[in-house]
Amino acid sequence: MKKKKNKSLYQNPNYKAFTQKRDVVLEKILRTTQKKITDATSHAFNDIQAQALRLSISSQGSLAAVKMTVKNFDREIDNIFLSLALHIMSLGQRLLDITYKFSIVSEAEAIARAGVKASYKVNPLPPVFNSKPILYGLNKLKYALLKEMELGLINEESAKEISDRITAKLPKIQRYKRPPRILKKPASVKEAIAKPKFDAAPGFITDQDWDKIVSAYKEEYIPKFRGPEAVYDLADIDGGADAEEWYGWEIEKQLNQEFVQQVRDGQNVAANQNGFTDMVWIAIIDDRTDECCAWRDGLTTSEIQARLDEMGGEDEEGCDATIPPAHFNCRCTLAPYSEDIDTVPQTDFKDFDSWLNDQ
Repeated sequence: MKKKKNKSLYQNPNYKAFTQKRDVVLEKILRTTQKKITDATSHAFNDIQAQALRLSISSQGSLAAVKMTVKNFDREIDNIFLSLALHIMSLGQRLLDITYKFSIVSEAEAIARAGVKASYKVNPLPPVFNSKPILYGLNKLKYALLKEMELGLINEESAKEISDRITAKLPKIQRYKRPPRILKKPASVKEAIAKPKFDAAPGFITDQDWDKIVSAYKEEYIPKFRGPEAVYDLADIDGGADAEEWYGWEIEKQLNQEFVQQVRDGQNVAANQNGFTDMVWIAIIDDRTDECCAWRDGLTTSEIQARLDEMGGEDEEGCDATIPPAHFNCRCTLAPYSEDIDTVPQTDFKDFDSWLNDQ
């Protein structure tokens, strides 16, 4: 067997080509989840606007009436936000489960296609979705809406003016011709294997789990609701009929962060299962690169940890990450690294679509 010295698998064309296609699948699953959350959020915002209009019309203007109206509004939107929170958490948990398991299986396959003997084992227990930021974000918005309702009633504004107050506090819809990518695509490469036929990495994942992954990838979700017209930021509208809509607020950002974390964790688990104790940090270096990512670029996890230990546990940016993401909207990725990689003879593997559909 040949030995490759001091080489990251990211330099291997088969590894790079396969992980690019893997990331397309993961991005599609994320976008479908985002669409569902945007749709549910639009429905909730419509209900909130309707309740604000209904209750402000019936308010009589006295201090007692103001207190009663605010109390009733609190009760109504509390139910709306609770329903929305449960829906988002359910979608988020499903996304994390699918993402984590698929990342493990696909990373092992990518490692094997690089010529390294690899296999995988998927933990049946999924990672737990962090619901605290979701609940915090919705509660913060709820109290902001209650304050606007109270101010409008105290100022004896019309029902329309109060409704406009409420709507102005809602997160704004943005439309994109193409939604922003979370897993950034590196430079394109050409796959070295021309006629793939076989899976490269053996392992076990239940048929039910794999069916969930494939179904999530193939699902085409059609939104059912449109949010209140006033929450659309017309300056951001682009792409015409083909545009996709996102609120772009903290709840969606939290979902993106959790998604990226599970992708990277899954990659790390698969690498560790196959004898890689180090991963190399790969940053996209441009004018938007964060300082905490720039100095980590090209370093292994052990090298980053050693640097952090010298700095007292975290860098000047207050970051202690040894694998991406280092911060919200982090565009960095990682790849297995070893100073002593055993390689095996190349095999004719299946193409990516066949691998995905024929497990």
